[in-house]
Amino acid sequence: MEARGVSKPAISRQLAVLRQLGYVSQKTVQADKRRHILLLTPLGKQTERAATEALGTELEHWATALGHASFTNLLDLLRQVGELRQQAKVEADE
Repeated sequence: MEARGVSKPAISRQLAVLRQLGYVSQKTVQADKRRHILLLTPLGKQTERAATEALGTELEHWATALGHASFTNLLDLLRQVGELRQQAKVEADE
């Protein structure tokens, strides 16, 4: 978590909101009460499917508009930007 630049308290806050909205449920691991299992609720599964479908539609639109080669180049550049940002974060934390 910390390696991604997200603190445990920030994740806890985000998960609390998702639980309140009914997207996830949380169960305690019986063997280790400190651990929790998160599960998507039916609403969470429905929302994830809808978001995945919407993203797929949007990506298809941009792939068609840009052409396959340009779209692939765009995705590669975005991956590189993400890697550079992560590398800069790691170096800043050292």
